[in-house]
Amino acid sequence: MKNILLLTDFSKSADNAISYALSHFNSSPCHFFLMYVYKSGNFIMDDLMTSSNDTVFDAIIKDEKQELEHYKSKLTDEYKQHQFSTIIDYDDLLSAISQSIELNTIDLIVAGYDGATSLMETVFGSNTLKIIRNIEHPTLIVPEEFHYQNIKNVLIPLDESDKLNTSEFDRLLKFIDLKHTNIQVLRIDNDDTLAESDKLHLEEKAVNYTYNIIKNVALPDAVMTYQQLNEIDLVGLIIEKESFLKRLISESSTTKISKSLNLPLLIVHN
Repeated sequence: MKNILLLTDFSKSADNAISYALSHFNSSPCHFFLMYVYKSGNFIMDDLMTSSNDTVFDAIIKDEKQELEHYKSKLTDEYKQHQFSTIIDYDDLLSAISQSIELNTIDLIVAGYDGATSLMETVFGSNTLKIIRNIEHPTLIVPEEFHYQNIKNVLIPLDESDKLNTSEFDRLLKFIDLKHTNIQVLRIDNDDTLAESDKLHLEEKAVNYTYNIIKNVALPDAVMTYQQLNEIDLVGLIIEKESFLKRLISESSTTKISKSLNLPLLIVHN
């Protein structure tokens, strides 16, 4: 049974991502953990004054805790094949996620993405982009306007430093129904040196696949063009840990792809 962390702030984007995940894993019993993280700067003095005999923390999160429990009850009634638990934390988002991964042996994180590109997000990164960059754990990112459909075609874009014969790629495959899915590899490679080993590994995994090589094109541009010309239901990304300096100087291919795509992203780190 997979343990899946569902991040929510009770927004439309979060609700849609949760609905997507429940639909995707509908035939496989899972333990879903609904997590809400209360930002430390969100409470006001009235919250403290009305705390009564409760602890300050309980007083601050009372409404959110009730809403989260109501959400859990609703999902439990609708999806009886799954288990549901709630987590409410008063912490930094990334710290809360990291703690939950360790305590609950989480296999996958699920988060919504509304595609916002405000100035603050351009400078500091949205919560979703922060998760991608800082939490080295399999993560499913679902755009707000994308509703679930059966996953038949998964695009795997690879640049010249990516390899398929890795444990990271195998981990990505664990979240895909390989019997009913075609893996479409898009390799950016100027000398074709990795194609043979890629194909051998795909055949060893008994994966249905198509293989495409593109030369002299930036990966984000290639991905955008390819997904416009082909029917793609999900994009799988194998990403490297970026240095702080690289993040500060320029946007990575991963960030550019995640900001511009209107498709769900399944991300693993190497």
